[in-house]
Amino acid sequence: MNITRLVCSVLLCICGTQDTALIGGEVTVKAKNRLVSMPAADDQVSSDEATPSPGPSIVEHRAFKPIQSAVRASPFAQQDKEKPLKVNIYPMYTKLPQQGKALIAIELDVQRNWHINANPSSPDFLVPTTVELKTKQKVKLTKVKYPKHHPLIVQGSDQPYHVYDGKAIVYGLLEIDEVDTTKVIELEFHVRFQGCNSTQCLPPDMVSMEGKLQVAEAGEPLEKNLKNAGKFPKLKTGKESPDDVEEPFEPLEPKGDVSE
Repeated sequence: MNITRLVCSVLLCICGTQDTALIGGEVTVKAKNRLVSMPAADDQVSSDEATPSPGPSIVEHRAFKPIQSAVRASPFAQQDKEKPLKVNIYPMYTKLPQQGKALIAIELDVQRNWHINANPSSPDFLVPTTVELKTKQKVKLTKVKYPKHHPLIVQGSDQPYHVYDGKAIVYGLLEIDEVDTTKVIELEFHVRFQGCNSTQCLPPDMVSMEGKLQVAEAGEPLEKNLKNAGKFPKLKTGKESPDDVEEPFEPLEPKGDVSE
């Protein structure tokens, strides 16, 4: 009996409607004993209500990749041709220490049958290979250590040229300023060089590499990047300084006469 009365009450509310009006974007239905309001059929829900607010963004480590820099090492450098030098960037740790220092390796991968000038260059008139860091944040590249050169005998020269060929690694320290509290640091490395082979020397050129590295929280222990371990041979004194890094590659035997 109670169920029957309940059904009848619902039917009375539905069927006993007397007035219907559209007021302020809502359909107002006046039943016998109550006023019912509901959204109009064409009323749209705002985009802020329809789309849930995203959670905190997570910035992942981004590997360093080549970029087409707006800065040109030489007006004669040919940007549309493959360069005889490729560059790879290898941080020692998965994150940079907050207000600290960390070793980084810049690998120079010279194409077969090509070489680039060493740093310091010899003879002096040659363009040396240099590495510099560009960033808008308070990070510096310090204590840059260039690898040992290979002697190249050049016909007509009284002294051998100092060059890099194959693979060689430049080491440096990334120093994060203590006032910088940034959680992610954007870095851009510029490697300037001049490539030569047995028949020609190209105009001075540059390879630019950009990437992002996370900064560890205060007191967070640093983890070494195991993928990059081979780029950091055992340190001589246990200190993380470029001056204590052993040469990762054996010097090649001096080359014979080369006509240039």
